[in-house]
Amino acid sequence: MGVIGCIKPNRFYWLLLLSALCKIATNFLFRIEFQRYRFNINISILGYPVLNDHIFVRFIYYYFGYVILGSIFSKTLRINREYIDNDIFKNIKSKALPPLLLIIIIYIIYEMLIFYLDQKSLDCVNFWVLEIFFIHIFLSKTENLKLYSHQILSFAIIFLLSFAPKLISSFFRQCEYPNQDPNDIDEAYINMTKTMDPSLLPIMGEIINQTIRYSIMKANEEGNRICSNKYNIFLLDDYFGYFIALAAVGYLISSILKSYSLVKLSLIKKKSFISSDKIITLMGIIGLALNIILLIISSLFPCGESDLSSNFCSSVKHDETKNNTYYLDNFLNYIADIRDDLFPKNKDVYRRRTPKIIIAEIICSFIMSILGFAKMRIDLSIIEMLGVFHLLIPEVIYIFAKDIYIIIYKVVNNIIDITQITQSIIIIITQFFTFIGIIIYLEIIELRFCKLNENINKNIALRGNEDIEEISEMEPLSKANTLLDNDN
Repeated sequence: MGVIGCIKPNRFYWLLLLSALCKIATNFLFRIEFQRYRFNINISILGYPVLNDHIFVRFIYYYFGYVILGSIFSKTLRINREYIDNDIFKNIKSKALPPLLLIIIIYIIYEMLIFYLDQKSLDCVNFWVLEIFFIHIFLSKTENLKLYSHQILSFAIIFLLSFAPKLISSFFRQCEYPNQDPNDIDEAYINMTKTMDPSLLPIMGEIINQTIRYSIMKANEEGNRICSNKYNIFLLDDYFGYFIALAAVGYLISSILKSYSLVKLSLIKKKSFISSDKIITLMGIIGLALNIILLIISSLFPCGESDLSSNFCSSVKHDETKNNTYYLDNFLNYIADIRDDLFPKNKDVYRRRTPKIIIAEIICSFIMSILGFAKMRIDLSIIEMLGVFHLLIPEVIYIFAKDIYIIIYKVVNNIIDITQITQSIIIIITQFFTFIGIIIYLEIIELRFCKLNENINKNIALRGNEDIEEISEMEPLSKANTLLDNDN
C-alpha cells in the first residue's frame, strides 16, 4: 500500500470541468487582461468589447438569461404533482423564501462587486484562495464541522505554498523595462527640427536636445518603477494610490459574501427542496430589476469630468468641445458606442472595434447570458451532489487556463522577458499547490502517513460499520442473558 491513495472518482466530477469551461468561455470572449508597463492589454477574442465598460448593462444581459432560461427549464422539467401539492412541502418552501431572497441579494452584490473591481484591473490583489477558509468557517458554524489533521495540512499548504509566495512575489520586480539611451536622440532630434528655420537651430537646438534627453530619462525612470512591483502602476496616479488598499478590502469582502451565500444556499436546498431552476429564475428577476434601477440612476447622475472620476467610473460620454463626462454606467453611452462603431463617421480614423466585431459582440452578449445560466445551474448541481468546497476546483482550472493563455500570447508576440517568465512560473506553482491543498481537503487523495487519513470520511464510515457489527454480535447474547434472568 502506497503512502498516497486516490478515492474512487465520483460520477458527478464531470460537472466540475463543465463549470470551469463555462467560465473560460465567458471570460475568453470578453476579458482576459495582463499588465504591460503602463497599460492593461485585453487579449480576449472580442478584443475591447463595449460591454466591459458598462457594468449594469452587462448584468441586464446576464440576468435576462437567468429569467428566460430559468422559466423555460422550470416548466419543462416537471416534478410529481402530488409531491408539489403536499402541505408539508409547501410549508417548507414558504419558510425558506425570506432567507432565500436575502441570500440571493447577497450573491448578486458579490457578483457585481467582483466585476467592478475586475473592471478597474485590480485583480492583482484578489487572493481568492482564502475562500476555502471562509467556507470552512461558515460550514463549521452551521454543521458543527471538526477540523482534522488532513484539513489542517490542506490549510497550511494553501497558505504557505500558495497565498504567501504569490503575495511576496508581487512586491518584487515584475518585468524588465526596455530602457533607451538618453544619448541616442538623433532620430527624435531630426524629426523635431526638420521643419524648423535653419537660422533658429543654433539657439533652439540645445534646448530641444535637452528636452528630448530629459523625456527619455523620465520615461526610463517611470518604466523601471512600474516594473519594480505589481502595484506601482496604480501608485503613480495622484490620489489613486490608496484605492489599491480599498480594492484588496473589496475583494476580501466579495470572497466572504460569496462563501456565505453559497453555504447558506446549500443548506436551503437540502431543507426546502426548491429546484435549481426556480432559484435561478428568482435570482434573475431580482438581479434584472436591481440593475435596471441602478442603470437609470447612474445614467442620470455622472461621476464628473476630472481624471479622478475616470479612475472610479468607466462609462465615458465623449465630447469634442469640452471635457469628457464619466458615469458609473450610462445606457445612452452604450448605444452611442455601438452606433459609432457600426456606422463610423470618419472611416479614415483608426478604430479598435470594427462593425463586424461589434455585431459579434452583440451576439456574444446573448451567448454570455446562456453561459451564465448554464454555469449557475451546474454550480447548484455541484453544491447538491458534491458540496460547496468542490466549487473551488473549477476556479483553479479557470485561473490555470487563463495564466497559460497569457504566457502563450506573450511568447508568440515576443513581449516576455526572463523576469516575467520567473513570475509566471511562480504563479503556476502556487496554483498547483492550491489545487493540491483543495483535493487533500476534499479527500480526493488520501495521505496514508502520520495518521493523516485517520479521520477522512471513508475511514470514519468503516469504523462506524465495525461498531455496528460489534453491537449486532453482542445483541443475541444480551437477549439470552435476559431470558435466563427471567427463568431464574
